[in-house]
Amino acid sequence: LTLHVSLPQEDTSGPPIRQTFCADLSRGAEGLPGIRSIGAISHLPLSGANAGRAVTIEGRPHNPEDSPSATYRLSCPGYFATVGIPLIEGRDFSHRDVTNGEKVAAVNRAMAEKYWPGQSPVGKRLKIGSPQNDNPWMVVVGVVDNIRHFGLDSDARPEFYAPYSQLAWPVMTVVAKTVGE
Repeated sequence: LTLHVSLPQEDTSGPPIRQTFCADLSRGAEGLPGIRSIGAISHLPLSGANAGRAVTIEGRPHNPEDSPSATYRLSCPGYFATVGIPLIEGRDFSHRDVTNGEKVAAVNRAMAEKYWPGQSPVGKRLKIGSPQNDNPWMVVVGVVDNIRHFGLDSDARPEFYAPYSQLAWPVMTVVAKTVGE
C-alpha cells in the first residue's frame, strides 16, 4: 500500500521542518489492524522520480574529471524491511538518528563495491558535493542490497539513503506492508 504525502519544506537540501514525521508515522501505525510494517521514501522505485548528486568519499583523491556520484533517497526507519530490501551489513535507520545528531547514511551494494572495493564501507564517511563545500559528513551505518530503481531491465546504480529526520524532501511516499489486500 502506498500513499504520497506532501510535507512543509522551504528547501530540499536542509533539515526537515517536520522533524518527527517518521516517528509520528510509526507511532500512528502501531496497532492498526492489517498493517504489518510501515516506512516512507522520497523516490519510490520504478516511479520515474530521481535525485542524484556528486559526492565526496573521504580518503579518496578528488579528480574533477572522474568525481564520484550517486543517486540518493531519503527514507524512514522500517522502509527497507517493508519493501523487502535486505540489509547486508550494519543497521537500518532508527528514531535515534535525529536532526541535530551525527549525520548517517546507508549505501547500496553497488556503491559499496564501486567506492570501497574489497572493504566494508560501514564507519566510512561521505558527503554530498565537492570536498570544499560545507555539507556535513555522513557516516555509513548500513549496506543494503541493490534495487533496479530505473526499470527491471536496468542495472543497479550506486545509491545512498539518508534518514528523512536529517535531510528534507517535500514529498514522501508512505509504504505499508499489509496482511491482506
